[in-house]
Amino acid sequence: MFLSRSRRLLALAMATATAVFLGYFSIRAALANHCVELNTLEGFEKAVRLEPSNDRNWQSLGRYLQYNLDDPDLER
Repeated sequence: MFLSRSRRLLALAMATATAVFLGYFSIRAALANHCVELNTLEGFEKAVRLEPSNDRNWQSLGRYLQYNLDDPDLER
């Protein structure tokens, strides 16, 4: 059966919304992963800001702060 024009537009809108939603979170996860791989304090902090629920980002940030002997931040 052929769909009416309004149903086709609704299906197109839903597909577009789904693509935007998935694209946003995929790009954000990829960017956070890239920032972790930089192995810098700024990179780890940005990765934690981008994906605060990812335990790997927090662990990487904590390990960097723990073993950074060039600029120790004992309060942090």
